[in-house]
Amino acid sequence: MNRYKGYQWHLLATALWADTDCNWREALDPTSCAGKLTASASDALYLALKLLGTKGIVAIPAYTCARVPAAVESAGWSTYLVDIDLATGGFSLESLHTALNMGCKAILLTHLFGRGTNEAEVIALAREFDAPVIEDSALYIHPGANVKSTLKIYSFGRGKPLSLGGGGALTWRNPAFADLLEELTQTLTENQPWGILDLLRASIRDSNFALWLARHKQRPRSTYSATLPAYSYRPISPRNQRYLAWTLSRQHLEEQDAQNLSRKPLDQLTKLLKESQVEIIGEPGFRIPAGAYVPALAMRSTQRDQLVKRLRKVGMDVPLYWQSSLSRLAKSGASPGANTLADEIFFLPTYRTYHPDEIQRLMSALNGHRLVAFS
Repeated sequence: MNRYKGYQWHLLATALWADTDCNWREALDPTSCAGKLTASASDALYLALKLLGTKGIVAIPAYTCARVPAAVESAGWSTYLVDIDLATGGFSLESLHTALNMGCKAILLTHLFGRGTNEAEVIALAREFDAPVIEDSALYIHPGANVKSTLKIYSFGRGKPLSLGGGGALTWRNPAFADLLEELTQTLTENQPWGILDLLRASIRDSNFALWLARHKQRPRSTYSATLPAYSYRPISPRNQRYLAWTLSRQHLEEQDAQNLSRKPLDQLTKLLKESQVEIIGEPGFRIPAGAYVPALAMRSTQRDQLVKRLRKVGMDVPLYWQSSLSRLAKSGASPGANTLADEIFFLPTYRTYHPDEIQRLMSALNGHRLVAFS
């Protein structure tokens, strides 16, 4: 059994005997008034849109996980793709203003491996148009942040800031959402397909991403889009809910911090890059404040593919999250910022510290490449 699976089984076994009333929400989002654990971040987004009631168009980033539009479509909403401002890491304000003028009724404020430095302007624009803001914290968790969003979603799958093997969460500020959510969950089906034929039927019936592409007059044309699973809401099991509640508790997160499992790798990596001879435009980690969790440090290079190949050749684990923008997949207009990220962004993992020999190999592979700090 590898170390990761062994650690997960240890957490699960401990959680089965843990206090079920541990307040995970206070540790994760102390500014919220209530929350709900879910089977995935997609389920959290689905419930968030359902809670907003009125269906319409939601503004989402043109560079994000393609499961996002699948969940949006399943909730009965449609999407408007907003470009990314490469300088701030957040929405292009011009593109977002156009989306709101086109009739968008909600905004999905996504943290792409760090906080967008123009969040205050995005929130002000949302208030001007009376558009609720759903904060997507699947790739960035900062318990001390106070963004003033209406709802907030989280993901705990592998490769996320708090990697628990799966699950998600939804938190909110409006006390009325608690009663609405209880009514909503009672209307959702509890039946889950388990057999192979049932799964196949569900995939055909719930292929929301394929429907979304068809609506934008584009066939799935890459392995990235073709391998996406269909989405339909699934209620979280009691066992997984208990497991997530304990592992997200204040006690457990404080133990992680005490063992330097959260910030030490990121602080080590940013310090190494700042002190290195590698040519870097911008300051690595400038969008990641103290106390925040991210799964990787995001960097850009015009020679990204060659650089990643070089890093992997010397044994470095360099993940690539999304290699195509949604606007390209859907052919739904120009999104230069999102397309640039799809072509140039790569990630240096921050889930573990680097050994001296790894540091030497990392720096030797990066030397000679001009990098741009994105997070």
